[in-house]
Order: sequence, then structure tokens, then C-alpha cells
Amino acid sequence: MFSVGEKLLMSEASFPLFDQIAAREAAESGIAQATVNKGWMLEEARKIAAELGRRQRFVTADDVVRVYSFRYPRDPLGNAAGSLFKDKTQWRFADRTVESKRVSAHCRLIRVWEYVGEGRS
Repeated sequence: MFSVGEKLLMSEASFPLFDQIAAREAAESGIAQATVNKGWMLEEARKIAAELGRRQRFVTADDVVRVYSFRYPRDPLGNAAGSLFKDKTQWRFADRTVESKRVSAHCRLIRVWEYVGEGRS
């Protein structure tokens, strides 16, 4: 039989709880897979993000998901939202975060993005 300490070591050896590199790789892999699986949805969401950015300058994923969900209630964006602001010719991180208002996000901090693309009024 194993002692508590030995079980903990075995658990950490088979699946580490804290590994920043593995966590980043898992996040990027999940976003990439969602981007492939939900390509058309992501394109529509990016159009919405640009529309919002042209009007209000600063945009969060919550802002985009709110409009997207209204237009496409049966097609949730999910993890593909992690790719919304990848185009650095259109978006710049505004050095601010806010708490997400979506219940599923549990008040997680999300980035605020500044629209720097064409058509900004």
C-alpha cells in the first residue's frame, strides 16, 4: 500500500497540476482545434468584433459573444472566441482587463482590445 506522500508523487508524475508550458500548449491546441471546427462561426464573430470596434473602439470577447449569440443563437462560438483578436493589424491589447460577465466564465479576467483597423469613426 502507498502512503499519502507516495500517492501524491505518483499523481504529480503522471499528470502535473502546475506546468505553464503544458498549460499554454493545451490552450493553444484547444483554440486551434476550435478555429478549425468552427471556421465560419469565427469569421462571423470577427466581422462582429470589427463592427463593434469601428463604433466603440474598445471591445471584449463578451461584447462579441453577446451580439453573436443574438444573431446565431443555435451556434455557440465556444473556445473559438480565443482567436477573435489574433489579427494585429486590426487589434491591439489595451493594457486592461475586466471581469467577464458571462456566467460560464466565472468572472474570469478577459482582455480589453482596441480596434486599430480601417473605418474607425
